Amino acid sequence: MINLLPEEEKILIKKEYGRRLAVVSGIFLFILVCSAVILLLPSYLPLSSQKQSFESRLNAVKQGLSREKADEVELSIRGLNDKLEFFGKQGENTRQISVLIKQILSVKSPSVKLSAFTYQEGTQEKKNEQMLIYGIAATRSVFLAFIEVLKTVNGISEVQSSPANLMKDKNVEFNLTLKLSSLSDLANKP
Repeated sequence: MINLLPEEEKILIKKEYGRRLAVVSGIFLFILVCSAVILLLPSYLPLSSQKQSFESRLNAVKQGLSREKADEVELSIRGLNDKLEFFGKQGENTRQISVLIKQILSVKSPSVKLSAFTYQEGTQEKKNEQMLIYGIAATRSVFLAFIEVLKTVNGISEVQSSPANLMKDKNVEFNLTLKLSSLSDLANKP
């Protein structure tokens, strides 16, 4: 079939068709949106009121939890402060054994070989701390010189040696008991 309409009329008809299609689609879309709003409105109203009540409950619970957490944090901080205070007091009355061992190692001669150190803490009333030293000296005279040098070390009040340590002339295996000075005595020394 041959279309005998002029070109301007064809363009106007296409525009008219597009307008009518847009109007019908718009009306259909408007009816669809209106019916959706009408159908969903009854369920929206109770949900919005429930949301408001849940939010108010949530705020109340958060405030309660924040108070509980604040109490928990306060208790943990108090506990931590107590522990820090306890350890601070303990640190004031603690002997630095590593420093004492370093001093002993610095005064020993190469002829003396130390094999073990044992530290025995005293009771609070008696403060009888002591250190046991085990080792081997090349000769008895080197061993006796080592004892005399130990008596000059700061922090050692007395050096005790058993008579069994003096039985041999060479390769003297020894064990010494070092009585340690009290911490208050060390603090008073220059």
